[in-house]
Amino acid sequence: MKLSIAVGAKAAADCGALIDALMDQGLGRREGVELQIACNHRGAIADGPNTLISCTSEQSIFQLWRHAALNSTGDYVVYLPAKAIPANNWLDQAELALAHRGVHYGAIDPLSKQHFELGYLIEYSQFHSDRQRPPEELPGINLFLPREPLLASLDTAGFFKSKALARCAALGLANIWHPDLRVHYDMRTARGGYWRRRFRHGRVFGARRHELPAQPSKALCILGSFGLPLLRFWRLLRRTHESRHLATAVRKSALPILWAEVGWSLGELCGYLIGPSAATDADI
Repeated sequence: MKLSIAVGAKAAADCGALIDALMDQGLGRREGVELQIACNHRGAIADGPNTLISCTSEQSIFQLWRHAALNSTGDYVVYLPAKAIPANNWLDQAELALAHRGVHYGAIDPLSKQHFELGYLIEYSQFHSDRQRPPEELPGINLFLPREPLLASLDTAGFFKSKALARCAALGLANIWHPDLRVHYDMRTARGGYWRRRFRHGRVFGARRHELPAQPSKALCILGSFGLPLLRFWRLLRRTHESRHLATAVRKSALPILWAEVGWSLGELCGYLIGPSAATDADI
């Protein structure tokens, strides 16, 4: 079972730590794995064994992932950002997981349990490896999807998760949680920049939400967006309570988390009111 690792690298993103981690695990010697990196700025990214680099003018991280996925040749594709560093045994764990047909997803841990970045707490902390039960949702990264359903679900903006998971479910593929299949998330963003990022991502979600089936009415979503920051914060508290380190970090960061979720909620509201556009899709 061949695996394609699809990486999107925006601007001068440094993929060095990710590539080094995979090379240390034998990427260059394994026949059943390839690393596909799509970038819009070549920078210092170097070719290597089983590593394929392609440059494109596309701007959003989803469009870059789409570019990498379209170039892939594996039976499975997993998306990783440049700053998601695979744990020491990640390739071995992936090989074990992919011996069984299904949708596989692994844990996303912080780089250090002594320091939690705001972006990690909000976006990925529910996928920590200390969980006793599988997460209620599936992540957008460290998610291993069969290539054919994934490619059939991609649109020109690169959005994929909801449609791909629906296709996989229709094929009877189970979602399988692997807490030992870990990556360490090392994205660091200034809080002002992160607020703007949350606004942009919320705007795209709101603009695109009603392209999916079984969604609440747009009027109900508009009304609900006003209470969304508190709801999202409550969900975060509930999903991290199993980890003492994470629960403490979430409580200590309550104000910046709420402020960032205000950004998401305002963006989501704008998305409902204005609708989708190519410029909005490219701005993430």
